[in-house]
Amino acid sequence: MSYLTLPTYLDQPEIILFYQTWGSKDSSNKIVIVHELGGSSESFVNFAKHLSIDHFVIAFDQRCAGRSEKPIRSFSLFDLSNDLLRLLDALGIQEPINVMGLAMGAVVSVHFAISYPQRIKKLILCDGTSTVDKISSDYLLKRAQKVSKEGIRNAMQSTLINSFKGLIDADFSNVFMDYADLFYSNSSQCYAMHMEALANFNLSDEDFLKMNIPTLVTTGENDVIWPPDVGEQLSKKIPNSKFEIIRNAAHFPPIQQSEIYAFKVKKFIN
Repeated sequence: MSYLTLPTYLDQPEIILFYQTWGSKDSSNKIVIVHELGGSSESFVNFAKHLSIDHFVIAFDQRCAGRSEKPIRSFSLFDLSNDLLRLLDALGIQEPINVMGLAMGAVVSVHFAISYPQRIKKLILCDGTSTVDKISSDYLLKRAQKVSKEGIRNAMQSTLINSFKGLIDADFSNVFMDYADLFYSNSSQCYAMHMEALANFNLSDEDFLKMNIPTLVTTGENDVIWPPDVGEQLSKKIPNSKFEIIRNAAHFPPIQQSEIYAFKVKKFIN
C-alpha cells in the first residue's frame, strides 16, 4: 500500500493518489484496475488475490475516492483518465499494459483508451455503457445535489440494492455487508462530484472507432443499472471487441464472482 504524488499535467495540478499492488512487479503480465462509483481499490482485494497468482495487479483510489486526495475542484471523465496516465508514468510503466474498469471505472477506461490507445495492451470493460442519455444525466445531477445536501446515507440503500439486484441472499450476505461498509465511508461531496463527471459523459461513435484495441466487454446477468443489452451495445461500438454475460452477478462481477471473473480475465489477457 503506497501513495504517489502525481505531477501537474495540462491544466491539472499535482494530486496524491493511493494505490495497492498484488503479485510480482517483475511479471510480464501487468494489469491496472479502475474502480466503480462509490468504490476504491479495496473493491478488488479478493479479485486481485485470485488474479495475482501469475499477474502483477495494480488498483488505485481515484481522486475524491478512498484514501486518495480529495480536491474541491470539479473534474471531468477525461481528467480521471489523465490521472491514470500520470499514475502509470509515476510508476515507471511506459510499455502497454492491460487495463480493466468496473462500471464508472469502465467509462473512465474508455476515455483513457480513446486518448492513449498506445498505452493499452488489452482492455476489459465490466458493466460499462457507451452513453449517458439526457434522462440519466438529469437524474445523476439531481442525485448529486441531494447527496451533497443530505449526505451519503441518502444514496446508500438504493445504490447497494440495485448493484446487488437478485443476489441479496445467504450466499452473498457477507459480500454485501463488506461492500456496504466500504460504500458508507465515501465523502458525500466527493461522491457527488463523481456523479457530476459521469453526468457529462459525451462521446461519439467516431470516438469509439479510435479504440482498435483487443477488448472484452462483460455485464452481470442481473445488472439493472447498465443491463446486458447496454453492455452488448457498447461492445458493438468498439472494433476488435467481444461481449460476454457473467452469470449469477449483478453490477459488480469482480466483487460478486471474484474467482470466476479472475479466470475470465486471465483467459482473455494471456
